[in-house]
Amino acid sequence: MKNRYNAYSDEQLISRLIEDDSRAFSEIYSRYAEKLYIHVRNKTQDREASKDLVQELFASLWQNRAALRADISLSGYLFAAIKYQTINWIARRKHNDKYIHTLLTHSFMDNQSADTRILETEVKQQIEEEISQLPKKMQAIFRMSREQHLSHREIAQTLSLSESTVKKQVNNALKTLRLKFGAYLLMLVILAA
Repeated sequence: MKNRYNAYSDEQLISRLIEDDSRAFSEIYSRYAEKLYIHVRNKTQDREASKDLVQELFASLWQNRAALRADISLSGYLFAAIKYQTINWIARRKHNDKYIHTLLTHSFMDNQSADTRILETEVKQQIEEEISQLPKKMQAIFRMSREQHLSHREIAQTLSLSESTVKKQVNNALKTLRLKFGAYLLMLVILAA
C-alpha cells in the first residue's frame, strides 16, 4: 500500500487528500516535511520554532483539505504557505523582543511603577521555576555560574568535571531557558542575580 502512494504524483496526492485520504496526507508529509524544515531553519535559525511551523503547516493542510484545488502545485503551495508562516513568526518575535526590551528598559529606571515591579517579580519566579526543572547536575552548574559567579574552571575544579562539560551544561541551560522565555527575559534574570 505504501509503495502505491509513493508512486503517486503530487497532483494525484492532492486529489486523494481532498477526498480525505490520510495515506495521501502521510505521503505528502514524507515528501515535504524535511525539505520545509530545512528551508524554515535556514530563515529562523531556531530548531524548535522550525519544527513547530512545519507541524502547524501540515495541521492546517489537513484541516483545510476540502478547500484545496486539485490543480495547484503542491510544492509551490507548501513553500508559499511556509514562507508566510515564517514571515509571521519573525514579525511576532521582533514585536515580542521590542516589547520585552521596552519592559526591561523601564524596569531599570528609578521611577518604576508597581505594575512593572509585580510583573518583574512574576517573571523572575517563572524563570526560577524553570531553573528548578532543569536536570540536577545542569541546575547546580548553572546556579554556580550565574548566582555564585564562578568561572567554568572554578566550577570544573569544584565538581571534578572538565571545563568543556561545564561549558556545555551552562549553554544547554541557557538554551532551554531561552526557548521558554526569550533572550531578553533571560537577560533580566541573569543581570538581576
